[in-house]
Amino acid sequence: MDILIHTLSGAAVASAAACVVFEKTKDRFKLLALGAFAGALPDVDALSMWSGFDATFGKWFSLQETGGDIYSGSHWYSHHVFMHSLLASVFFPVVFIGAKAAIKKQKPTRLQWMKGLVFTISFNGHLAGDLPTPGGSWDGIAYFFPSSHYLGGLGLTHWWNNYDIFLILLLCVIINTVVILLVRKKQWICSIVLTVSITLCVVQLHRRHFDFNSKQYTYEQRSQKSLELQKEFLGETVFNAMRKFDESLPVHF
Repeated sequence: MDILIHTLSGAAVASAAACVVFEKTKDRFKLLALGAFAGALPDVDALSMWSGFDATFGKWFSLQETGGDIYSGSHWYSHHVFMHSLLASVFFPVVFIGAKAAIKKQKPTRLQWMKGLVFTISFNGHLAGDLPTPGGSWDGIAYFFPSSHYLGGLGLTHWWNNYDIFLILLLCVIINTVVILLVRKKQWICSIVLTVSITLCVVQLHRRHFDFNSKQYTYEQRSQKSLELQKEFLGETVFNAMRKFDESLPVHF
C-alpha cells in the first residue's frame, strides 16, 4: 500500500483509541497524530530509494551496494525487513518511554504505556496493509524478524491505485474526528466505525479477483488492471477525481 493509506490506517486506529483513552479533545487529536505517524513510520526504510542516498548515506557508511540494491535486498535495514516487523513495532515505543522515564527519573505512567500500545497497534496496521500486496523481491514482510520467514506477498491488490481503500479509511477518520469534536460519552461509536471500515477494506481487497503476483503480465499491465478495477468499483466520476488527485501528488499513490 502507499504511504497515504498507511498514514490513514494508523490515524484510523488511533481515532478509535482516542475516544476511549482521553476525554479532552486536544489529547485525542495528539493521539490521532501519533497513530498517523506510527502508520507511516515503517516505510522510512525506503530511504535507500532516495535519489541522493548513494552520495550521502551510502558514502558516509561506506555501503558496498547502491540504494536500489539495498532497497530490494534482505539486509536488516532493507525495505520490508526490520522496519516491517513485530519487533520494531514494540521496540520504538519501549525505547522512547524508557528514555523519557530515565530522563525524568520517574517510572512510566499507565497513560504512557497506553500511548505506546496505540503506537504499536497503529504501526502494525501498516504491516497488515502490506500483506495483500505483491511479494516483490522480498516475498512479503519479515514480520517475525530476525527470523528469515516472510509473511504476505499475497498479490490480492497492487501496491498503488487502491483508491477504494484510501476513501474507506479517509471516511473512517473523518467520521471519528466529527465524533471527537461533537459527540460526548459515545466512545463506542468510534470503535464501531473502525470495525466497519476494516471489514469493508477486507471485502474490497477480495473483490479484485486478479493475481497481482502473476508473471504473465508486465508491471505496467498489472498497474493498468488495478486502475480498471478502481474505475469499476468507484464509478467514472469518483475515479476521475481520484485519478486527478493522484497525478497531482509527488509520491506514489
